[in-house]
Amino acid sequence: MRKRRYFACPVRMERGAGAYDLRVMEMKKHARTDLFLILCGVLVWFLADASRVREAAARALVLCLGTVVPALFPFLALSSLLLALGFAGRLAPYVAGLTALYRLPADAGA
Repeated sequence: MRKRRYFACPVRMERGAGAYDLRVMEMKKHARTDLFLILCGVLVWFLADASRVREAAARALVLCLGTVVPALFPFLALSSLLLALGFAGRLAPYVAGLTALYRLPADAGA
């Protein structure tokens, strides 16, 4: 009797030209089921400890609003102003040399 092999990806078996091994599909279902159960467990853990999760999220938002947003806002405002005034088209020939340095297409300099 011939020993059957188990593969991690669908393979054509002796049964026919278009037939796939059903065990692979079962393996994928088991992996999805395991992932689903893990996610449900994390959700239950978060709901059981909702006050600590809420406090941690609030601290993270306060930290982000107090440090990250003020640090990035001037760059956001300046880049929006330069783009609106058309400086990107004027600076494109000078920046085109930097695109090769970062292995970007030539159009990325515009």
